[in-house]
Amino acid sequence: MSFKVIKGTFHIVGYSPDGDSIRFKADDVSRWDSLRGRKVKLNSKNHAQLRIEAIDTLETHYKKEHQPRKFANSATDYLFKLMGIKNIVWNAT
Repeated sequence: MSFKVIKGTFHIVGYSPDGDSIRFKADDVSRWDSLRGRKVKLNSKNHAQLRIEAIDTLETHYKKEHQPRKFANSATDYLFKLMGIKNIVWNAT
């Protein structure tokens, strides 16, 4: 199996990232067309939702009574640590 490189940036501002997914913007959106399978869905900012294969974590955007926020936040913090994303300030809203 060959791999393809799509250079770009990760985005968390304005989203509810969790431990198994994050938004990504390709430097060259035409690179998405080089992938096989379903067409990549892009939002109005050309951000794609990347999901980490074989990982499922608690959601950060659910209310406390549905999923324990403490564990969801821990999974998100760990993903950011692995990716080298630092100095995050969470909005309380």
